[in-house]
Amino acid sequence: MKSIIKKSKYHEYLGFLAILPFLIITLLCLLNKENHLKYLNITVFYLSIILSFIGASYWGISLNTKNMKNKPVIFSVIPAILVVFFYVLEISAFLNLILCVFLMNIILLFEKYFFLAFIPKWYFKLRVTLNKLVTAIVFVIILITISY
Repeated sequence: MKSIIKKSKYHEYLGFLAILPFLIITLLCLLNKENHLKYLNITVFYLSIILSFIGASYWGISLNTKNMKNKPVIFSVIPAILVVFFYVLEISAFLNLILCVFLMNIILLFEKYFFLAFIPKWYFKLRVTLNKLVTAIVFVIILITISY
């Protein structure tokens, strides 16, 4: 199945620009210890947005790929539903972050083993890189917060 989505430098720039809030939150956690729980909650919120965006990208991919089956379309809403479910459970920010990072990495595995035929190779490579960076930065934020 051939995707008609073409790579541009803007995709990479915007992808890496999305890392910036995580870096700012990390810096704020280091500089302002009194508000570390606030920053932890902001991290949960932003990571939830990222997860919803990753899922939503499959909606766009399905609209722009010829002969698309329903699998990616159905998959596109699952991350947003799970993120809402995490919020409804009112679990701690730490557990919520761990669940979100776990979900983000599970999504990457699904992309690798079930959706490579639907997505461009450049997109998957970008996702792998960004996934590793976000996972590492979120765990740094968790470790900083735990140390207080």
